[in-house]
Amino acid sequence: MVPTALSLPYVGRKVFVRNPTTGEETILLDIEPEFVGMNNLEVMVIKEAQLAAAGNSEATHRLLDRVLGKPKQQNENLNVNASYSEFLDMCDAPPPRSNPINVTPQEDPFDFSDL
Repeated sequence: MVPTALSLPYVGRKVFVRNPTTGEETILLDIEPEFVGMNNLEVMVIKEAQLAAAGNSEATHRLLDRVLGKPKQQNENLNVNASYSEFLDMCDAPPPRSNPINVTPQEDPFDFSDL
């Protein structure tokens, strides 16, 4: 059903016009000249591209997702194999020693002793 609807000729927007004398409402179809002879899908793509070109970031993302495809999500997996007894041994082991950092005191650049 959707492919059929998209392939139908574009007929433009409906404009409701009221006759001031009789009060009757008439429906007119307003079609932009650049879309004459196009189908609904072609008009939708052109309008989306025009929105993207005008700076609409949502339209840009939608258009690029359709043309280039959505970016693939990258996952990293780390598989570690260990037995239960090895795991318990690791839990009992002391933490690894880190290299000590030598911190030498420096003179205080702000001397407030005279205050």
